[in-house]
Amino acid sequence: MKKYKEKQVGQVDAQLLTVEEMVQTIAWETETMKVVEALQEGNKALDAIHSVMSVDKVEALMDETAEAIAVQQEIDGMLAGEDIALDEDDLEAELAAMEADLLGTGATPATKLPDLPVAPTQKPEIAVPEPASAAEPASERVAVAS
Repeated sequence: MKKYKEKQVGQVDAQLLTVEEMVQTIAWETETMKVVEALQEGNKALDAIHSVMSVDKVEALMDETAEAIAVQQEIDGMLAGEDIALDEDDLEAELAAMEADLLGTGATPATKLPDLPVAPTQKPEIAVPEPASAAEPASERVAVAS
C-alpha cells in the first residue's frame, strides 16, 4: 500500500507540474496577445496619421522650412553687416551726386551757423537787502529766498 501511495503522489506531482506549466504558458500567451493587439492598434493609428500626412506633404514642408531658414540667415547676415554686396564705384558715384546736389543749390557741406550772443562766463551777483532793524515791526519784514 505504501508503494501504491508513493506512486499516486508521484503522479499527482507530475500532474501538478503540468498544470503549473500550463498556467505559465497561458500567462505568456496572454501577454503575447496583448502585444499583438497593441501593435495592431499602433498600425491603425499610424495609418490614420499617414492618411492626413503624406510623404509628399512632409517633403514640401521640409523644403519650405529650409527656405525659411535660408531667408532668415540672409536677413541675420545683413543685420550683422556681413556679406553686404556694395559696389565701391556705385557708392562713390552716389556720394559725388549728393555733393553736387548740395553745391548746386548754393549750400555748402559745412554751412556757417549764425552769430549768437556771447554767453556770460561768471555767476551773476545777487543784491542782498540790508537786515531789518529791531525797531521795525515783524509784519513788515520780507523773506528773501536764496
